[in-house]
Amino acid sequence: MQDINNNNKSSTRMSLLLVPAITVGLSLLGFQTYIWVTGEAFKGFSLDIGRLWSSDDTPDDKPDEQKIYSSYVDEVEDTEVSLSSELDGAILPILKSKKTEIIKQVFEQEILTSSSAIEKIASTLDRIDHIDINPLINNDFHAKYIDRLKSESLISPNMVPKQGKLYWGVNFSPAFSYRTFNIDVNKVNGIAEDQNRVYTTGLTEEKRNTLDKAITAYSFGLDFGKQIGEKYSVYSGFHIAGYGEQILVSTINQENPNFCYAEFHNRKPAYAATESSLNSKNIPFTNQYKYIEIPLGVQYTTTKFDKAKIAIDLGAYFQKVYQVNALLYDFDTDYYYWFKDNDAIIKDKGMGISVGASLIQNLTERIELTFNPYMKFNLSSTFSDSYSVHQNQYSTGVRVGVRQQIF
Repeated sequence: MQDINNNNKSSTRMSLLLVPAITVGLSLLGFQTYIWVTGEAFKGFSLDIGRLWSSDDTPDDKPDEQKIYSSYVDEVEDTEVSLSSELDGAILPILKSKKTEIIKQVFEQEILTSSSAIEKIASTLDRIDHIDINPLINNDFHAKYIDRLKSESLISPNMVPKQGKLYWGVNFSPAFSYRTFNIDVNKVNGIAEDQNRVYTTGLTEEKRNTLDKAITAYSFGLDFGKQIGEKYSVYSGFHIAGYGEQILVSTINQENPNFCYAEFHNRKPAYAATESSLNSKNIPFTNQYKYIEIPLGVQYTTTKFDKAKIAIDLGAYFQKVYQVNALLYDFDTDYYYWFKDNDAIIKDKGMGISVGASLIQNLTERIELTFNPYMKFNLSSTFSDSYSVHQNQYSTGVRVGVRQQIF
């Protein structure tokens, strides 16, 4: 502790000696700086900082602006007089436009360039004597094709059709389909019949025939046949055929007390019957019935041409249902119910008849193109005897096919 006190006393003494010395030194430094900047001693000392860059020189008097302007105008007038006298003595050159000459030269150059290019191309054309066609295409088929082009005929005029004992082919037919509609009054409760009119609380035959519409259907399949003599042949095949009709239904009012108790073939109602075609709540629904059909018929040739013939077809077909999507109407509840192919109310098997005419055109010796307008009518009802409606489907269309004569 004593050493620390001694050190403090020594520091205090040194501070008393150093502080005055440093103060004097800084004052001398500031005085010298002032003399260097201002060039004066303390006599001219002033707190005005502007004296650092002030000067004792007095500015000249302000020049007379009117005199300066007059002298400038005199100089400009003298210059204009001098230039005018020099231009009067000068001879101006005559300028001639070069634009037309330049365009003409460029146009002539382009003509010369184009002419030289055409001459160069024309000289190379002389080198092409002929084109050697690949000998692989020089065969009998190519020769027949050239001959056909020359004759301007799709079917060769020299072609002779060959009639085989058997033929097979494929076909496709767009068609319109509809149905007949009859009600069995003995199977509907609350229905009455008076002479030719039937009275019921639900839809009638007349209303259904008015509201229902035909639909677009189709058929396609395989054909095969055998020629019997010169004009007769028998045919059969395997076809897929569609039938149906479009009906109008409306949404169900579930607040109707009858809806809770309505039932038909263990099903609940799907739609309600509509009263008018103008009802805004009407919904069009397409009933579809698809069958596998096996036709069996006879074709008789009535007219024969050089490479074509016309024949009449008459036959029958046997069918088995394989897909159904339909709404059936129940007269007791006045509702529509949805049915499909595995329901007993849909008849599983049936048969029908067909009639038509065929135009047969030979494309080659053994390939024939056929057009067959036809009409088909199902003799069997679409539904089983348990349903009160007897309905027969029918369709009409044009069957287009290709067939080949074979031995």
